[in-house]
This record gives sequence, structure tokens and C-alpha cells, in this order.
Amino acid sequence: MLTPQQYEAIGRFALAFNEIEYYLEAYIAAFLRTPEWAVASVVAEEGTFSAKLRRFTRALSAIDEQHPALKNATEAAAKFAKEAGKLAEKRNEYIHALVIKDLGPKQQSNLRVRRTIKPFNDAEVAALTAQAQELADKLNDASAGVLVMLDQP
Repeated sequence: MLTPQQYEAIGRFALAFNEIEYYLEAYIAAFLRTPEWAVASVVAEEGTFSAKLRRFTRALSAIDEQHPALKNATEAAAKFAKEAGKLAEKRNEYIHALVIKDLGPKQQSNLRVRRTIKPFNDAEVAALTAQAQELADKLNDASAGVLVMLDQP
């Protein structure tokens, strides 16, 4: 089994990544511009992370078509969304991994990810957590910039 600290590290990574997913949902809802937030949230919160990511990217493309002057802002938000898609792959590796106990002399715990067994990498998980936190902030800032520009005449 993993140590309590290793389980905790995966949990911190998952929670940091959840912030990215929340921003996708919140900005999809905001970009829809419906009068009732709850109505937009029905659409924004639906589906898997990858579905939300596609919906977010499609919303940015639609904004770009309707408001060509916002192209730089929408491209910045889309860039961070693309990074989130790549980070989601790493998140899935840890969240969906199977813990394998090494019965050899080292008695080390390993993770099985897509038929590959590898040792738990504490430094990688810590770096991924920091990356998720930073990416959430960047996605939020870029998306807020798009929203502010939409409100300008």
C-alpha cells in the first residue's frame, strides 16, 4: 500500500485539478449569458472533464467568431484549456492507478497505470499539484479577461 502521505499527495493533486474543472464550468455558464445562472449551470456542469473542455473550447471559438476583436483573449484562454487537457491525462494516471505491493525484498509500493507498473513518484505528484494550482489561476485570469471584454461595448 501507499503511505498516508502518498495518498494525501494524490488527494491534493485531485483537489487542485478540481479547481480547473470548476473554472471550466463557471466560465461556460458565464459565456452562455443566460439570465438565470442555474439554467446555464445545467449545461456547464454536464459530462466528463473532456466534454467540459470541448464545450469550453467551442464557446471560445463561438465568441471569437462573433467578436473578432477578442481573438487574443480567446486564444490565451484556449491555450490554458489545452494545457488542462494534457494535465488531465496525468491526473487520470494517478486517480485511476492500481496500487501494487512489491513482494520482493524492497517491499515497495508501485502503481499500475495502463498495464505499466512504476514506482510512486512523490516529486512528480508535488510538481503536478503545483502545476494544477498555477494553471487554474491562469485559466481563471484569461477567462475572466474574455468575460470582461464581452461586457465592453
